[in-house]
Amino acid sequence: MEFIENMYGAFAKLLIKSDLNIEKLGHKLKEKLGLSNLRIENNEYEPYNLVVYAEVLGFEITLTEFKAEKEWVDYSYILEVITSDSFEEIANGHMHDISLWMAHYIAITCGVTVGVLDFSKEAGWTFCRNKVTKKLEINRVGSEN
Repeated sequence: MEFIENMYGAFAKLLIKSDLNIEKLGHKLKEKLGLSNLRIENNEYEPYNLVVYAEVLGFEITLTEFKAEKEWVDYSYILEVITSDSFEEIANGHMHDISLWMAHYIAITCGVTVGVLDFSKEAGWTFCRNKVTKKLEINRVGSEN
């Protein structure tokens, strides 16, 4: 059982700022991230909004609409990524948060503004590529500015 006790999973929870509708943003993620099996379907629960979904390398990825307050009001989508079948890892507290790394990667690769919210501090970070300099800009947002 030592093997099971030492297994870890990973998750990321990202906010995405985009003027694209969910279908167009989903297709952009599909193209830029190489998500060949990405699909767009209605959520199985009310209000049955569209959901972008993919499974890749043992991760389940979902993109849904997001309604935020305060600093995050301009962010329209939430992207959630979690290792598949991580029930044991979640129960044992063996989950790595890769949100900051993934926000950095998606901002550079897809050219969208990505936010990472630290729910415990009502704060977070934004990642975006400067269109002029092409460099990544990282900014602190929220109560600890």
